[in-house]
This record gives sequence, C-alpha cells and structure tokens, in this order.
Amino acid sequence: MSTSGSKRPDRFIISGALHGVTPEARKKLEEFEKLGGHIDYLPEKALALIQYDGRCGAELEEHMVAVLQQAGASCESHGVICHGKDHCEPLNLHVGPLAQDHPRRGESLSKHLGRWLHLKQK
Repeated sequence: MSTSGSKRPDRFIISGALHGVTPEARKKLEEFEKLGGHIDYLPEKALALIQYDGRCGAELEEHMVAVLQQAGASCESHGVICHGKDHCEPLNLHVGPLAQDHPRRGESLSKHLGRWLHLKQK
C-alpha cells in the first residue's frame, strides 16, 4: 500500500484583526467564516478578530487571504493579518486605507504576531 500521493497538508495559521469594519467588510468576513475561518466581531468597537488554524490546500489558503485582504480594503481604518505555515515565519499584511500611516502600526504588528505564535504552539 503506497501513501506517497496522500501527504497530509501542512498546518496553516491566520491571526489578525480589522479595525473600522463596515457592512461591506462584514460580508467578506462572513465569506471567510464559510471557508472555515473564525471571526469574533465586536460591533461596539467595529473590530473583527480573525483566526484560522487548520490544514487545507494552497488554493484555499490563497483564497482565504485574498478574502481577508478584500475585507480590509473595505474597512474605514486598518488591519493586520499574520498568516503562514506552522514551520515557517508568518507573512504580515497591513490592510485598509489607514494601514501605512497608522501611528501604532508596530505595536499592532507585535500583538498579532504574538497571537499567531501562541496559536502555533497549541
């Protein structure tokens, strides 16, 4: 019995947050949830906390990240999305109209990278 073609996909982790979530961004976040992601939405802060920890193919990984980038582009503020395989350094995406100019951009990146690393250790 050969198992060479049935290699289990690597663990893929996404952690992040979007600030200034709009109704259009919420629709994209709902799409992310349908793909297997988890969103904690805090409407009083217009904040969405993003998480995915699972195994899927490269095509779905790319699609999930693209959906989150679209959600971020629809926000009124900014967001950080850390994503990657558990055996590699994560990629960090800064999204939204205020992403580059946000005064606490470095702090935000550190916080979300820390959350990503915490998920990796589980």
